[in-house]
Amino acid sequence: MRILFCARHFGAFRNYEPAIRALAGRGHQVHLTGDVPDVLGGQALVERLAAESPLVTWSMAPPLDLWRWHHLSRHVRNGLEAVRFADPAYDRQPKYRRRSLPKAPRLVAALARSGGGRALAAALLRAAERGIPAPPALVTWIRAQAPDVVLLASVTHDGAPQMDHLKAALTLGLPVSLPVYSWDHLSGKAVLHVTPSQVLVWNDTQR
Repeated sequence: MRILFCARHFGAFRNYEPAIRALAGRGHQVHLTGDVPDVLGGQALVERLAAESPLVTWSMAPPLDLWRWHHLSRHVRNGLEAVRFADPAYDRQPKYRRRSLPKAPRLVAALARSGGGRALAAALLRAAERGIPAPPALVTWIRAQAPDVVLLASVTHDGAPQMDHLKAALTLGLPVSLPVYSWDHLSGKAVLHVTPSQVLVWNDTQR
């Protein structure tokens, strides 16, 4: 089986290192990719994994900065996070609010201050997210990788940049699995507004 394993940066693969070795040890091809340059030692990690096994390879994913929907998608996803954490349910976790509100568009931040405004903003932003198409360059790139399955490590990352990878893989009809990065990525990060084929979680609480 050929597995395309995508993360925001190579440092994320520290949490998956044993799984990557196990997959290669069972004869699966694993291609590791990152969206942005790594500053946490991840480059050395993927190089070491590739040196240990010819079945492990790595490369950077194509940049999306010039994609026509790039800026809108960032605003939509940052807005969705701000609306989520403005809810009174997060009053005891103000750090989430402090992190997300400054990134949101001003109108969304203003609407998030009231229950009716949050509901309106959330509905509009969710509709916008569903309407944003998969980037053509990413669809072409994933097709060229010819994977049997796609694993995404960073869909719940702040701003959810890998939501575009998820959409691109689903456009191609590929099975997509989301191995959740860490214990807090379902409670304190981005919500999944596009449904993958599978979500792999850490414990019964997350399940």
